[in-house]
Amino acid sequence: MYVEPGSQGRNVGSEVMQYVLSRARQQGLPVRVGALKGSRSNEFYMRHGFALKSAAEWDNHYSWEPLQGAA
Repeated sequence: MYVEPGSQGRNVGSEVMQYVLSRARQQGLPVRVGALKGSRSNEFYMRHGFALKSAAEWDNHYSWEPLQGAA
């Protein structure tokens, strides 16, 4: 997911992610994402409950499982 620089810091990404995770939770589906190492997106995904699954030369790979967010 990319957010236009002028819209960053306005919770746009968080709102979209909450929607995606809500739908995934309803359907019982995992969500997988990748982030360039050193990118602020790594912190973003961790804040939203994603777990680091693997790291490659350039990218980190994360996964979110529906049961993690069920509360």
